[in-house]
Amino acid sequence: MKRRLHETYGSCFQIVSPGGVAIYIADADIARELVTRNEAFPKPLEELGVLNVFGINVATTEGAMWKKHRRITTPPFNERNSALVWEESLSQGGGMISYLQAQSAKKFNVPPESTTSVKVEDLMVHTMTLALNVFTYAGFGVSSQFSDAESVPKATPGLSKMGPTLTLRTILENIAIVVAIPPALLRFRFAPELWHRCLAAKEEWFDYAQSLAQQEQSEKARGDTLLTNLLRNARDDETQRGEEKAQGTKLERTRLSAGLDKNEIAGNIFVFSLAGSETSAVTIATAITQLAIYPDMQDWVFDEVQKVYSSRRPEGLEYATTYPQLNRIRALIHESLRLYGPTPEIAKSTNNGPQSLMTPRGPLHIPAGVQIHVNNVAMHLDPVYWGNDVENFRPQRWLSRDTNGKEVPRPDFPAKGAFMPWAGGARICPGQKFSLVEMCAVIVTVLAGWRVEIAKLSPNENSEAAKQRALKANEDRTFRITLQPQNSPALMFVRR
Repeated sequence: MKRRLHETYGSCFQIVSPGGVAIYIADADIARELVTRNEAFPKPLEELGVLNVFGINVATTEGAMWKKHRRITTPPFNERNSALVWEESLSQGGGMISYLQAQSAKKFNVPPESTTSVKVEDLMVHTMTLALNVFTYAGFGVSSQFSDAESVPKATPGLSKMGPTLTLRTILENIAIVVAIPPALLRFRFAPELWHRCLAAKEEWFDYAQSLAQQEQSEKARGDTLLTNLLRNARDDETQRGEEKAQGTKLERTRLSAGLDKNEIAGNIFVFSLAGSETSAVTIATAITQLAIYPDMQDWVFDEVQKVYSSRRPEGLEYATTYPQLNRIRALIHESLRLYGPTPEIAKSTNNGPQSLMTPRGPLHIPAGVQIHVNNVAMHLDPVYWGNDVENFRPQRWLSRDTNGKEVPRPDFPAKGAFMPWAGGARICPGQKFSLVEMCAVIVTVLAGWRVEIAKLSPNENSEAAKQRALKANEDRTFRITLQPQNSPALMFVRR
């Protein structure tokens, strides 16, 4: 169903309409060429301008300006920051479980520690809180209690009335209002209360980012958060003026060789939070739901969890020694992204001029101004790359055995260009490792003490009916900021 158009018209076809020409690609070789030839096939920036709400950033620039942003914003995503992500994800995962226990215990008027099962109506509501909390800690160094962030976060004195998690959540959940409606209208006296709240969140988040940036600069940006690393890298880069061989005016050359200004720093931190929090929240919820749907897969993953911890308190697990061992959990995440990835396509264009591509049907000459869509969904379901069981949820496809019989990631799999949930080429998402570390840590924390099941609608619903209902809910997705379930199936967390 998801590949129907490509099965009918081929891996590369175009649609011509009065609005222009659009080309759709579901071929790994062509996709790899598109993401590799960035200057020939730039992103359609006119569609990404809405992401400049706080300032231009690595996602909304091209050419020499993009190279500057990329040069400064990529190094902050390093192993030291990954260790922060790991620690906070373990903590937030434990906090989420404790919060859910407490809520269930309150409902039934029993002590939280005596709660042996917890019903979760919509897991993504909670994984979104978790992802935002992880980002504000690894991004800003600001830690939030999960229970506080789920209700009304505590304000950080002198910085924000809402606190970073609620501020970001308000913006992300109402992104259309924040980016499309001018501040003057948001501030209008008789505007809806939601508009006023969105304006407050937008202004407070910018002030919050600036205040933290000033604090970090006064302390010479010590630490390993994204913000401190970004400021440190921007400051160091500013001493290397003239490194860019840019064309244009003296003012433009100065902009290209200088570090990031305050708006650009705020713009990049925002786009990282936008891209990272939503995709991580969706994928964590999807992966855990898949384990509930397929109990045998859950047992398979839990076997790995048991090998990396010796108690039911995984908070003490060290990133450097534990994360590399989680091959099955990474396979689970990759398989969840393959079947239910939150990013359905990669957008490219020929806005810089006409180009040519080699396709299975021969050379394709593309005029200027054409929109090109790499269809991730269709490629992720192509038997050529994944085998005849392409529609089956099978994380094992990502693993193989080495010569010593050890389970390891499958070499040279999948074909290059066939799996790009974080995009690819030089414009691959710099937060790929950040999100993988976060998702692995949360899943370890959940499975360490709890088994996950699909909550039955009634005592008369059998396991197979519940499974089919959950599968249908997983397939029924809609596009908000990312592709995500319209109605997530309720889950039962049962204490092991």
